[in-house]
Amino acid sequence: YGGFSDYAAARQGCGVEGKREGVLRAGSADPRFKSMLGTAFNLAWKAIQENAFLRQDTKLAEFFMSISGTIISREGEDGSYTLHTQPSLVDKEALLSALLYGGEVTIYRCSGDTDACLDVREARIIIDKSQSLVEMVRQVLMAIQNKIYGDIPLAPSEIAFLNSTRLPFYKILNVATAYRRGGAPIDVLDYAELGAIDILFQYLSEILDIIQESVHHLRLSQVDDAQ
Repeated sequence: YGGFSDYAAARQGCGVEGKREGVLRAGSADPRFKSMLGTAFNLAWKAIQENAFLRQDTKLAEFFMSISGTIISREGEDGSYTLHTQPSLVDKEALLSALLYGGEVTIYRCSGDTDACLDVREARIIIDKSQSLVEMVRQVLMAIQNKIYGDIPLAPSEIAFLNSTRLPFYKILNVATAYRRGGAPIDVLDYAELGAIDILFQYLSEILDIIQESVHHLRLSQVDDAQ
């Protein structure tokens, strides 16, 4: 109960005694509660931090936040917290195409602290084809394929990629390289497109689950959940 002896004491302390703020701050610093919403938060950014493949690249993470949109809770000058909605930019200028294959597009970017990303602003950026999600996935698949050829352990970033997709890429590459051992490397472009799209939809599915759960918690905290 966050330092209280029982439920009744917690209800009293977080209610009329005004200790709710301190309890939430202490809870947000506890690793056991890192996935819970606290006083200040960026909902999509919090979801992204749960995905090892996405959180290792800030620009990619910002792209995914732009696709889903987000809800941000920030502290005002009077100490109260207000919710700000950043709607999805997915309907603007082929955002998905730019993410997957490269191009010029407007996205949300973290202004200042990228750990919490509480200040979000629109920015115009150019995604080079070499930095596109499909190309990033292709490079990872090529690296995994080469390590299978050489019987070399995978890097943490490669393991993070495999954990970010539902498709059995390691098994697919293992079988393919076994049949082509000693021959030319297989073309993984089709696999790269599948992997990139799967990561995208997996993220959207996860953030919808997190939003549903978070809205429930917001209701319990008597926070306006209309947004």
